[in-house]
Amino acid sequence: DRWILDGHRTKAGQALLPGTGYLELAAQALRANGETGPFTVEDLYFFRPLEVDDDKARDLRVRLLRSDEGYRFEVRSDCRLDGRTGFQLNAQATLVPGPLAPVANIDPQALLARCPAHREEDPAGIRSPQEVHLNFGPRWRVLQSTAFGEGEAVARLRLPAAFEVDLQQGYLLHPALLDLATGWAMRLIQGYAPDHLWVPVSYRQLRVHRPLPAGIWSWVRNAQDNRADSPFAVFDVTLFDEQGQVCVEVEGFSIRRLNEAGFGTPSPIDPREVEFDEAPRAGEAGHKLSPGEE
Repeated sequence: DRWILDGHRTKAGQALLPGTGYLELAAQALRANGETGPFTVEDLYFFRPLEVDDDKARDLRVRLLRSDEGYRFEVRSDCRLDGRTGFQLNAQATLVPGPLAPVANIDPQALLARCPAHREEDPAGIRSPQEVHLNFGPRWRVLQSTAFGEGEAVARLRLPAAFEVDLQQGYLLHPALLDLATGWAMRLIQGYAPDHLWVPVSYRQLRVHRPLPAGIWSWVRNAQDNRADSPFAVFDVTLFDEQGQVCVEVEGFSIRRLNEAGFGTPSPIDPREVEFDEAPRAGEAGHKLSPGEE
């Protein structure tokens, strides 16, 4: 019943926290710590997927540690190593709260004029190319129109009306909407075919001006010479609302092509990434995360 897991599964049925789930955790951690304005995420790295079985809960630890820049952000999940309970590192970043430089409104019609190719439109939701490898839930059916140009592409996305209540319940960077908004333009990779799954590796910088509304535009650009025979592809992405106001700016979103089989099987534990701490420290709280919990 926890849709962020239940709606993001491998074809084998393994539930995984999407990469954008870590961005929502970062936004919520800042909000819980009294930081309610714009913020920047710098150098977000994904070290290992967070896999959750249907019949067993996981302990998840989200930590903010004060730093010179703002906060060091860590997400860890429980593991067993040498007979002891520890917490393995899933993702880390630097979070910097504070005002951002103003940016001009964006006219989607000007972008569409530069993107005449491979136009597609379906108000019921366009199927993502990544669905060859992943089973998405209904909240991921957000892509309504796409258009491609030279090294850039633009799309319109909208959260289905039945799920707009998520925003009323406090989601700031809706993980399903953000997942497709940053990952829909795979055709920009020269020679791309849906034979391989591409997974997120890192965000060099992400500037959050305001929470995501239900309806947004996504403007994606190649940040390097992206080719299907290269192991990595890198994009810049700007998300703006239907009035043209910029909500989120992404620089250096890196994804990696997977060739190996067995995606979604439990990842081997790296002892160097494990923190042993049988009980939460003072002031910290743990939470059980399970696909069967809302």
